[in-house]
Amino acid sequence: MRSELSALVVPLGELSRQQAVRYGPRTLFVCGGTRRTYAEFDERSTRLAGGLQGRGVRKGDRVACYLPNSIELIEAYYATSKAGAVTVFLNALLTARGIRYILSALPLFHSYALNSCMIQVHREGAPWHTRSA
Repeated sequence: MRSELSALVVPLGELSRQQAVRYGPRTLFVCGGTRRTYAEFDERSTRLAGGLQGRGVRKGDRVACYLPNSIELIEAYYATSKAGAVTVFLNALLTARGIRYILSALPLFHSYALNSCMIQVHREGAPWHTRSA
């Protein structure tokens, strides 16, 4: 029984690749007026993972994700996993003070708070700063 279950457990990145090959053009998500196929979802999350790695995210790093519930939130979650990092979700209803508190309480090496307008980059011991996406 245990070996049968372990055959079903695969990393998220591998799961999205397998599903993209199997179901490519079929619709995976619909949110408001936005649709994503399996292939689009895998391609977008893979591209974002590469972007995170290009900005210095490494295996085991924590990535703070500040997005409302959306397809992009799920893409960011999968991208973080593909990059080998761990997602720290920040509720989109948090105030700036609440976000600062959470981020200051975590032992972070890197974190990236992603939203549609900017990427905030933090390295432990350095002040928060913002770079345009």
